[in-house]
Amino acid sequence: MADPSHPRPNPDPDPDPDETQRPDPDETQRSARVRAVLDIALHRYLAVRLLDAEDPAAGIAFPVTGGALNDAGLLHGGVVTALLDVASYLALLPCLAAGEKAVTHDLSASLLRPVASGAEVQVRGHVVRKGRTVAFLRSEASVDGLLVATAQVTKSVLPPREERPPAGLTASVDGQKTMS
Repeated sequence: MADPSHPRPNPDPDPDPDETQRPDPDETQRSARVRAVLDIALHRYLAVRLLDAEDPAAGIAFPVTGGALNDAGLLHGGVVTALLDVASYLALLPCLAAGEKAVTHDLSASLLRPVASGAEVQVRGHVVRKGRTVAFLRSEASVDGLLVATAQVTKSVLPPREERPPAGLTASVDGQKTMS
């Protein structure tokens, strides 16, 4: 039996409409990061697009035309390597806390077969493991379901800027800032 001196909270059956309309700050930040990636001049030039606008981690696609071609008329290895890195970053984004950044510090790519002009390449990244300071990722590029390139990517995970010491400085044992 309920104690009348300690009433149970009554959940509000009608949430504030303003509350339900507000965007999730993490989702808003993630969307801004995705827009920033797609707005990079190289990515615009290569006509990079998301495979799924609702799920950027699903990967990217681009046509093998113009600037994506080498002088043999095939997909340039540097282009696909760069976009393997981009797909791995997009896969990592949902795992990053607010304000965290990730930068590539190692990438190893394997170009498995040539890709002809006019093909569409789909590139998908996968998080293998994310720790506090390092993330390990794998990405794959395919054309019509046929694997054409793979990459192993390692990214350093950086804390929000306010938690990072200024460049070149580290805190010493006694709390004084010293040059590193």
